[in-house]
Amino acid sequence: MTRKGAIWVSTVLYILISLAIIALVLVSVQPVINKNTDKAIIEQSKQVLDSLDETIDKVSNLGEGTQFEVEITIKKGQLIIDSEENFVSWLLEDSSYMYSEPNQEIVLEGGKKTIQTLKNNDKWKVIFTYKYPNLDLESSLLPLKPAENPYNLLVKNKGKTSPDENKIIQIFEG
Repeated sequence: MTRKGAIWVSTVLYILISLAIIALVLVSVQPVINKNTDKAIIEQSKQVLDSLDETIDKVSNLGEGTQFEVEITIKKGQLIIDSEENFVSWLLEDSSYMYSEPNQEIVLEGGKKTIQTLKNNDKWKVIFTYKYPNLDLESSLLPLKPAENPYNLLVKNKGKTSPDENKIIQIFEG
C-alpha cells in the first residue's frame, strides 16, 4: 500500500470511530434527556392545574356571574374536565420519569388533590386529579390535547339552581 493510500484509510477509520463514539454517547444520554424533559413537563402541568384550581376556587367564592380567564398550555398529556364526577385531571400516558411512588395514590389537601404514578409497559402513567365535591362543574370541552398555542379557558360562576344545590361552575374555551 502506498503512503497516500494509508493516509486515506487512516482518515476514514478515524472518522468511523469518531462517529461510533458519538452514536454511543447519544444512545446512552437520550434516556436521561427524556427523563428530565418529562420531569419538567410534569412540574409545569402541575403548576397549570394549580392555576386553574385557584381560578375555580376564586370564582366559586365570588358572586354569581363572576368570570375569570385562565391561560392553559399543554406540552404533553391531556387535560380532562369531567362534568359528571366534578373533577379536573391531567394525564400523561408515556412518561420516562416516575413522578411518585408507583401504584400509590398520594392524597393532598384533605382529599381534594390526588397524584398517581402507574406502570405503563416500560414507561409511567402520571395522573393529577383535582376533585370538587361541593361544586357542579359544567363543561363541554373534550380532553384538551397538546397544542402549540395556549388554550384560553373562561371559568364562570353560574350560581345555584336552588338554595340547597351546589354552585355551578362553567368552564369553556374563550
